[in-house]
Amino acid sequence: QLRERVRFVNGMFARCSLTPRKFVRWKLRLDRIFELLAAEDLGSGTVVDLGCGYGMALCFAAFGDNHRRLVGCDLDAHRVAVARQALGNLNADVTVADVRDFELPPAGLILILDVLQYLPPAEQEALLKRCCSALAPDGILVFRVHDRERGFRSAIAMAFDRLIFAYGGVGFRPRILSSAEYRSALENAGMQLEERRFQNRLPLAHVLFVARKSVAETAR
Repeated sequence: QLRERVRFVNGMFARCSLTPRKFVRWKLRLDRIFELLAAEDLGSGTVVDLGCGYGMALCFAAFGDNHRRLVGCDLDAHRVAVARQALGNLNADVTVADVRDFELPPAGLILILDVLQYLPPAEQEALLKRCCSALAPDGILVFRVHDRERGFRSAIAMAFDRLIFAYGGVGFRPRILSSAEYRSALENAGMQLEERRFQNRLPLAHVLFVARKSVAETAR
């Protein structure tokens, strides 16, 4: 199924210009996040991707259901334009917006991939809480952060992110909470939580959090 999903995503981006097309192709090859997503139950209903970039993850989640509603936002207007072109034949709505102010629709799946480290700790926790509230019963929140508990690999991952931040002129260092802090925020919101620790093909250590909103929590 992973190969079929990858083929589907590459096909959707085939009409785009060379640079984003190559980026998508190599990202699908090198980033193990897509292996993990393919192995997860990505639920049903609206998909929201906060910090969607080119819209790859939205496209990935739409495999097998071209009518699934896709909602994304990103601060990069160029990437949003590429996403709109690539997802033009899908039920997609991608806009230029800040994740902190973005109005979340009721969703079956919310993705936050490589975004939280741009926010102060309090804003990270506030965003996660908003996402949990926006999920439909049995909805799923999936987000990835660097693993701070893997020694040398963690140091490499943080150094890599600091280079990205410096190159982009962000003006501060990445802010990564501990796994325990993320776990506490999700459990306090009543979410059922699983964690997937993994090493990427580049020597970067990550944690994938998969949080599901129970029907009982929704009723309460």
